[in-house]
Amino acid sequence: MGQRAFAELVRRHTDHVDALINNAGVMSPNRQQTTDGYELNFAIHHLAPFALTSLLLPLLRSGRAPGGPGGTSLARVVNVNSAGHQTSLGGHRDPTLDFDDLQSGHGYDPFLAYSRSKLANLLFS
Repeated sequence: MGQRAFAELVRRHTDHVDALINNAGVMSPNRQQTTDGYELNFAIHHLAPFALTSLLLPLLRSGRAPGGPGGTSLARVVNVNSAGHQTSLGGHRDPTLDFDDLQSGHGYDPFLAYSRSKLANLLFS
């Protein structure tokens, strides 16, 4: 099921979402692309949580979570990440996003692609 179909299914069953936890991960040793043409790590770690959160944003704006002033606060979005955004298993220290090669098309390094995708997710959060 695609994200749009999932978001529509959620909308059919409720008028609000109190919490969204984006927790998906992959570590691909070989460069792979999604059917939409995006590098797999980047798509799963960054694009998918961004898209799903955006699609559910109207329901999140109507949601409430316990613990705020008056007993409730705004809905929560949690993006599960890893320490991979700081240091990769390949030894890359403090990886940065390469805006000229977000899809890791030039010299694919699985550890660096993973780290950069986790950094993108962190910056989105």
